[in-house]
Amino acid sequence: MEVEHSVEFDSPTLTVSHWINSASAQRQVAIKQNVFQGAGLERFALTHRISGSNLIEWAIKESCEGAGAGWKRNQSSSSATDGSWHHVVGVIDDSETRVYLDGQLLQSLAIDPNAAHCYGGDIIIGQEWIGVNYDVDGRIDEVGFWNRAFTDEEVLNLYSDQSSAQVPDYVPTDGLVAWYPLDGDALDVSPNNHDGTPSNL
Repeated sequence: MEVEHSVEFDSPTLTVSHWINSASAQRQVAIKQNVFQGAGLERFALTHRISGSNLIEWAIKESCEGAGAGWKRNQSSSSATDGSWHHVVGVIDDSETRVYLDGQLLQSLAIDPNAAHCYGGDIIIGQEWIGVNYDVDGRIDEVGFWNRAFTDEEVLNLYSDQSSAQVPDYVPTDGLVAWYPLDGDALDVSPNNHDGTPSNL
């Protein structure tokens, strides 16, 4: 699905959360910010199965040099694509990125605190830009965006609790930009109403 760009997504600190259930060994882009018609205005990407050893990648752009350039890649050999449901979170803080699997920090990676942020792209969920076949081969659920960096405790709390059709009580509302239950539609059930355009929901 595609969510039209909004300045509410354009924050130098960010938390992105989703659940995924896939048993595929192919590369899968779970969540990305860029122009769907091409690789312009790339900012971040949360990808599964980049390679045999890089099984979760939380990448951000440190410069706006153009498509494919300027990426800082936080890569982990832990897998979320083993046919079971897993919770994956990417965090951009002032000076580092962090990636979590099932409530636990996998690793952090230092970034330039003065890095450029390539704002302006749409939010793409479950697929790569048009014409590139890195779509999620499985299911993705409960996608959330916050314009601040979560703590380790907040990520663990988000993983530990269960969901509902509306924004659940356990979901932090401080800095909440969008919450997509993905219950057969692309509706944002947060007060911000950043509804997406569905595909294969």
